[in-house]
Amino acid sequence: MKCFLRRLFLTSLLTLLTASSAFAQGPGVEVFLVSPPITEAGPGEIVNLSFRVGNYGETEELFQEELRLPDGWRPVMPPRDFTLAPGQETTRIATIQIPRTARAGDYELYYSATSRRDYALSDEAVGRVAVRPVYALDLRNGRPGARTGTCRGNI
Repeated sequence: MKCFLRRLFLTSLLTLLTASSAFAQGPGVEVFLVSPPITEAGPGEIVNLSFRVGNYGETEELFQEELRLPDGWRPVMPPRDFTLAPGQETTRIATIQIPRTARAGDYELYYSATSRRDYALSDEAVGRVAVRPVYALDLRNGRPGARTGTCRGNI
């Protein structure tokens, strides 16, 4: 019985050491925002956010990029796959159309890069866009001497 327990312990220890060395290889991929922390724009405008992607693994990787945007926002250029050699970095630019109906306020946009070979090799960064308020006043003549109007905007 002691021999069996000793073998079980050694087998478990060997399995644990093998598994931990597989996870000790580092992050593999890193994504971070290189644009200013907050980009300011108005409704209907196009914004560019830049993200730095690095492959810090030991093999060449094919990465799939993805954008998660607020409702109604859309990329001008769709995300594409790209390849990075070990130790290589690149800057990826996300060009995004803000809808004309966007309300004034701060919005978060998420960019991620995930290895096609190993989905565990993935990272994401967040960019922020502050949509400026738009004020509009429409004055029209009603009856002589009186003016009526409407106030509209994105507030």
